[in-house]
Amino acid sequence: MKGESCRDAATRDIGGRSRGYYEVLRDNRGDLFENSAGPTYEIVEDLPRVAEIERGMKEHLLGQGMPESWAEVGVVYQDPYFMTLRDPVEFPNGTTGTYVRIVPHSTLPGIAFLPIFRGKIVLLKHFRHATRSWHLEIPRGFAECSEPERDIEREAREEMSASVKRGSVVSLGTLHPDTGLLAHAVGLYCVTLTALGDPGEGEAISEIVPVRARTLSRMISEGLITDSFTIAAYARVRLGRRFWMAGPRAPARAVARF
Repeated sequence: MKGESCRDAATRDIGGRSRGYYEVLRDNRGDLFENSAGPTYEIVEDLPRVAEIERGMKEHLLGQGMPESWAEVGVVYQDPYFMTLRDPVEFPNGTTGTYVRIVPHSTLPGIAFLPIFRGKIVLLKHFRHATRSWHLEIPRGFAECSEPERDIEREAREEMSASVKRGSVVSLGTLHPDTGLLAHAVGLYCVTLTALGDPGEGEAISEIVPVRARTLSRMISEGLITDSFTIAAYARVRLGRRFWMAGPRAPARAVARF
């Protein structure tokens, strides 16, 4: 099985729960299984210890009236975008058990960008399936290539029929949306738009809402904005304003009236 691709393993094992697929991940995505020094959650590699951990977890779960299958180590779910891993771990106090995390198939970080159009920040009123709620937020999406500018241009076009000013894309750094569950990173950006249209067809976006920075600050402080990407990108621009103003492609120039 050495050298088999993750996708091949997934095709071979339709259920995605194969321990073999988990081992393929170890071979092909070693970064996902690195153990660091210090009081960490150490991923156990020794197979007899892994079996012992599974037995202990099964006993615990059965005692709680829960399915023993919840103790199985490996890839316990996957779809075209994400996979859920249940790892055998040793906790900092020396006890052992299992720990679940969600990992994207793609190794490319996602994108989220704060768009500026005519001195205002552009928000989308977007319906999100996970919360079954409407959220005011900046555009974001999966990366489809290794060039963030192209992904940003695509998302801007698809979600709000917008055009991005050439050379205006500025990185605001990386965000980890949920370090307790998601092994996923997202690149944050600030961009200037030269044109802004209507919500894209097929997108669950009811409205495009340009707002002044002071309005966005108030909406965040009042809890009207709960999207972490929006809050993080805005905070990066505001807190780093002096730094950005010193740069050759500073977003602060476009938001000087903030």
